[in-house]
Amino acid sequence: MSEPTNQDLKDLILAMDKRIMEMDQRIELRFASIERSMEVQFTELKGDIQRLDTKIDGVQAKLDTRLDGLEKRLSNEEIISRSVVGALLISVTTGLVKLLFFSNSL
Repeated sequence: MSEPTNQDLKDLILAMDKRIMEMDQRIELRFASIERSMEVQFTELKGDIQRLDTKIDGVQAKLDTRLDGLEKRLSNEEIISRSVVGALLISVTTGLVKLLFFSNSL
């Protein structure tokens, strides 16, 4: 085997350089396609998130109206129960007064 000449080494280096450049171009193309697909997926995700936000806002508004309705019902029931307890107390005291003070007139 003979030793390679300077021209052989230059040709080999140029061939390697050319292959490296081709590989760089392929890698850049792959990265570019990956970046494009990621951008598309991110925009889809953003759209999904916005749709979910609007749905959550709608559900939250419905829950707020239901809670307001429940609060009104509870306040009405509280008034009714207080009125019933007051009426019971008045009737019991009236019965006690009648029994204690007016039992002789029967």
